[in-house]
Amino acid sequence: MAAPKMDAWRRRFTARVIGATLVSQLPLAALFATLAIARFGFSPALTLGAVPLALLALNVPLYARLSDWRDHERRSLARVWAVELPYFAYFAGAVFFALASLPTLLVALVARWSLLDSFSLVAAISAAVGLYSVFVRRLWAPVVQVDVAVAGLDPALDGFTIAQLSDVHCGPYLPRWYLRRLARRASSIGADVCVVTGDSITEGEGYVEDVSELVAHMRAPHGVLACLGNHDYFGTIDGARLALEKGGARVLRNEGVTIAREANGPELYFAGIDDNWTGRDDLAAAMAARPAGATCVLLAHDPTMFDAIVSRADIDLVLSGHTHAGQVGVPFVTNRFNLGRIKFRRSVGLSRSRDGRTTIFVHPGNGTSGPPVRFGVAPAIARITLRRAPP
Repeated sequence: MAAPKMDAWRRRFTARVIGATLVSQLPLAALFATLAIARFGFSPALTLGAVPLALLALNVPLYARLSDWRDHERRSLARVWAVELPYFAYFAGAVFFALASLPTLLVALVARWSLLDSFSLVAAISAAVGLYSVFVRRLWAPVVQVDVAVAGLDPALDGFTIAQLSDVHCGPYLPRWYLRRLARRASSIGADVCVVTGDSITEGEGYVEDVSELVAHMRAPHGVLACLGNHDYFGTIDGARLALEKGGARVLRNEGVTIAREANGPELYFAGIDDNWTGRDDLAAAMAARPAGATCVLLAHDPTMFDAIVSRADIDLVLSGHTHAGQVGVPFVTNRFNLGRIKFRRSVGLSRSRDGRTTIFVHPGNGTSGPPVRFGVAPAIARITLRRAPP
């Protein structure tokens, strides 16, 4: 199948990304040019003339990916693992080096260290960061325990547990063995039900079979529930939904389902709204079948809908994703210091509505969109346990 054509918006977007990327790589290019001249005796004229050509050549994989942005067909493993992922490790390392350049310069000047040695050390650290963010952190999803206090929760439902995955973005950067491992790990944490809160794919239908593969390996006593996100409609209409259903998930599109731990026992109401980006969401329809007095858990991909949701319906817990927590944050401190905070007030984790009545949990995501990079923000398998709030 031919690659999708680039319209005017896509061409402008590609030019801006390439331009910003080249600028971000100039500090690293300057270091290598200096090393070539000062340490290895290369001709200054030839070295400086080669720098622009080298930068353009190094970024060919990025241009190729932006030109062929839609996952309309499966890409070869050789292209992905031998070209694209190593490129993105370089990309991430170069960005880290650019951000560290000014602090490195200031520290070296104050401490009277060799500038060349200082920047060489930071370049080595940057290379390690790039490799780690692409090949390790991105594929390492710990189980995160989340306890949610719910007012009025029936004592028989105290301890009800939900395993949540979100924003898996099935595509070329997540091999099927990893998806199977992720699903089996989510199935092993003793949850009563598994949920997938949107963006199972990134764009196109080339990897929808991987969505089925993921869901088919998820197990829980009350099965798998899912809602759809904005990316689930990029380059497809029903591909993501059909793949989820083929794998055995119940896709909640402006509807709900009741779950009881035991026959004739108290019920939880799980509802899901469709994608709000395309105007498919209908909260009233999703809540229409809720039994009177039942505790309600709503699957809503986009957390920016939270305030509107709680103003229109009595809901106990909203499970969202969408933000990926920015994919990059400050390591070793807390994942709340992340790039997602620039755009999203609720970028990750638990928060409550102003009246304290409704809780939202924003999942950090399991996959990536844009660069396949994570640093300081881990993907996760969320183990959400409902607890009866004190009266």
